[in-house]
Amino acid sequence: MNAQNQIAAKPLNNLLLISGILILVYVLAFIVPSGEYQRRQEDGITVVVPGSYSQIQKIRPTVMELLSAPARGFSASADVIAFVLLIGGAFGVIGRTGALEAGLKSMVHVTSRHKRLKKLFPALLLMVFSLAGNTFGMSEEVLLFVMITVPMAHQMGYDTLTGLAIPFVGAAVGFAGAAFNPFTVGVVQGIAQLPPFSGFEYRMGVWMVFTLAAIAYVYGHIRKVAKNPSAGFFSDIRGFETGSDPTHSRNVTTLLIIFGMGLVLMMVGVKLWEWYIAELAGMFIGMAVVVAVIGRLQPQEATDAFLNGCRDMVPVVVVIGLSRSILVLAEDAGIIDTLLYGIVQVTEGLPGEIAVQMMFLTQGLINFFIPSGSGQAALTMPLMTPLADLMQINRQTAVLAFQFGDGIFNMIIPTSGVTVGVLSLTGIPFNVWVRWCMKLVLWLVILAGIALAIGVFFPNVWQ
Repeated sequence: MNAQNQIAAKPLNNLLLISGILILVYVLAFIVPSGEYQRRQEDGITVVVPGSYSQIQKIRPTVMELLSAPARGFSASADVIAFVLLIGGAFGVIGRTGALEAGLKSMVHVTSRHKRLKKLFPALLLMVFSLAGNTFGMSEEVLLFVMITVPMAHQMGYDTLTGLAIPFVGAAVGFAGAAFNPFTVGVVQGIAQLPPFSGFEYRMGVWMVFTLAAIAYVYGHIRKVAKNPSAGFFSDIRGFETGSDPTHSRNVTTLLIIFGMGLVLMMVGVKLWEWYIAELAGMFIGMAVVVAVIGRLQPQEATDAFLNGCRDMVPVVVVIGLSRSILVLAEDAGIIDTLLYGIVQVTEGLPGEIAVQMMFLTQGLINFFIPSGSGQAALTMPLMTPLADLMQINRQTAVLAFQFGDGIFNMIIPTSGVTVGVLSLTGIPFNVWVRWCMKLVLWLVILAGIALAIGVFFPNVWQ
């Protein structure tokens, strides 16, 4: 694929892929038996009752249920869609001041004068995002940073894949190997009746290995593109709109400080005050208002910039809503619990060192249908925990298997709103991304298998 073809690549490829998967799930609904587990409430979380699976009368979704699944997917993803649209509008206002453009140019200027700093910058930035995934479970927030890192990568001479990989892969490996992520480790350990964030020492070691593997992979790509630019992927991302009025650049330093403070406030809010999508969107809207005033934007100019920013997000939200419709249709057909039951049956009776790998892959398969970490935990861990006890597998290792299955495969599943969102935002077709990312995923799967084997053979690592 040459550079011109790469620039012309459109999110439509991702839209067609998700539509095909939706039709495939509709066909499976007529083949896979319908069934369900009983559920109960534990500490405010709905969990599955082990051993309670039973088949129910076969549910065959109608054609109208198939056709209405996208609309219901939009409804189920309303919070994420609103988040993306509002953040897009806020970035439109911030970008209109010209401050981000000026800041990027200054950063590129500084790094170009210090070759060693330019070489280290992607690694340092990826490490920061990985730490964010490790500590407070950065996920949807990546949609914000992609609009900064991709233009920044272009300014520094890197391609779009590099700009996307820095925040997205960084946060993903941090999420997968997390020691303190409250949305996965915290929830799963609670279900498995383990002390909160216990065993963090071994998980921190896993996190470091995963992060170094990701850095090595990204740098391998950077070297490859440096030798052969046609091997890179370059797309035209409109992460923010640049200002044309030179008066807007008078307060560049102040505007960048406000923007930086906003990012810090976002991290603090998520960690200390349990901010989520609504609060984060509200914070960025407030920041956009402050920036518009200090940047001396006229009311009509700020309004136009906001609407243009929202408009640029429309292809992204369409893909997000459609990807959620796959889960909606699978739930309609009652096949998710049946698939989980079948996997648990296959896993039982295997040696512990093999069973733990099956548990890992099982979580990855279930993650296709339930990309939400906490949602998947409530479904699978009440079954995986007693299964681990039966096979004399440390519960901490079972938790780690969940983390790997949930985190690693999130990078390549088309049902993840974040994954399809960042790809649509950057103009990278899903097949191009999977082809680029698959080797890294395989690396991580191998490293995960080794880490799980160590947890089985040397249970003292959890003490």
